[in-house]
Amino acid sequence: MQSTMTDDNIATTSVRKLKWRYTIALSVIAILIVISQLTMQSLLAAQQYDSNVINIAGRQRMLSQKITKLSYYILTAESEQKASLSRVELDQTKTLWEKSHLGLLNGNESLNLPGDNSQTIKELFTQITPHFKTILNSSNIIINTTDPTQLKKHIKNITLNENEFLTIMNKIVFQYAKEANAKVTSAEKIEIILMFATLIILLLEFLFIFTPAAHSLRKSLNTLTQNKHDLENLFDASPISMLLVDPTELSIVQVNEKAISLIGDPFGQTPKAHLEDYLDVNFENNKVFIEKLKKGSNLNEYEIVILNTQGSVNETLISVRSIIFNGKPTAVIGITNISELKKAQQELFHYASFDDMTGLLNRRTGLIFLNKEMQKVDVNHSTLSVCFIDIDGLKYVNDKFGHAEGDWLIQTASNALNDIIRSGDAAIRLGGDELLLVLSQCSIEQAEQVIARVEIALENASASDNKPFTLNFSYGITTYTSDRNITSDELITESDEIMYHAKKAKKEK
Repeated sequence: MQSTMTDDNIATTSVRKLKWRYTIALSVIAILIVISQLTMQSLLAAQQYDSNVINIAGRQRMLSQKITKLSYYILTAESEQKASLSRVELDQTKTLWEKSHLGLLNGNESLNLPGDNSQTIKELFTQITPHFKTILNSSNIIINTTDPTQLKKHIKNITLNENEFLTIMNKIVFQYAKEANAKVTSAEKIEIILMFATLIILLLEFLFIFTPAAHSLRKSLNTLTQNKHDLENLFDASPISMLLVDPTELSIVQVNEKAISLIGDPFGQTPKAHLEDYLDVNFENNKVFIEKLKKGSNLNEYEIVILNTQGSVNETLISVRSIIFNGKPTAVIGITNISELKKAQQELFHYASFDDMTGLLNRRTGLIFLNKEMQKVDVNHSTLSVCFIDIDGLKYVNDKFGHAEGDWLIQTASNALNDIIRSGDAAIRLGGDELLLVLSQCSIEQAEQVIARVEIALENASASDNKPFTLNFSYGITTYTSDRNITSDELITESDEIMYHAKKAKKEK
């Protein structure tokens, strides 16, 4: 009995020892697995941060080149409208460039930039700062000036600093990549150590943990297969138009559904479609894009024009990455259609420049036009006439017949002005019932003739609409010549005073 108890104690002790060994082994494996997973998650997170940092740092080079290009566009623009559009785009590009630079240097949560740079990168940023500030300051001046001398001066400043900026930025991108690779290498070593430790424990405890390990392996393989399937589905279901293209022949290898909706089915007519079939080579950016694609260059948000199978034109942003697909170099092309965005920008410009009710130039844009016309007079020694118009009886019509009729008065008068003036003239709504005509190369006598035609047009409009009131207005005309030393505000005030006396004399009759 005592022997039985001893055997039981030994068995119990053995079971306990086995349990402890089993528990310890599983715990060690679990700890190793947890450490391995944490390391992988940390590595993936670090890679995502590093990839984002490298991408944004690389984009800085493109943005600095775009700043230079837009500055030249402003200087060589055929019209002030095109120059203004280039200034808006330059301001947006400069803002993104500045935000990204400061984010790389100090961190930016919205850009997913940590800002924890190494000492080497901090020193490189110290070197690049003077060039960055010079380009930034010159860009701000270019955006806010129309003086050709100032434009040339600051474009030269940008050009002189751009090469050094690009050189140092290349070093920064290379250093970011080098440090990212070092992190990966370090993590790989840790993973190797953990792997060997896990294998040793697996060998020692093979009988106890083989089954769960095999199960985990099968699960991992199934996950890998599923991930591969998910990646294929991701390409097909991507919300961005995507193409796989052979960069040598420019033949289209594969497209997703989004790309088909943008350009049409490239394989609908022939089994071997070519990217050039959808590019208008008369567009300079398209030529450059094809050249870069053939060279295997990566691109970020490069603007090109794409034609679809119906011949419609789409303005797009293209991003390109080179990969190996089915053992061959392949370009992955992501396409974002920005046609609607461009249209919205044009509409925004219209709303910012024109009065919504009348379709005339608004006060701000109108005064800009008047100042430019006065500058032309100073250069060409010509004559400019300004006519201040005040619609008569607007308050009476509003009070007696309602504001809708008052609006009719203003709109009808505005339409008459727009119909009669020349393309080089401008009709402006200063506010309320006050309108302004700017008639270039026009004397007072010629301006009087214009007003006479407007009065006839308004009489006809009032008669045809059978209105219970007359549509009249008072006006004052003054001229500007190069020998008059007055401002645009003074010129408007002068015509306003003439109008006031005319209205007063009309009431006294």
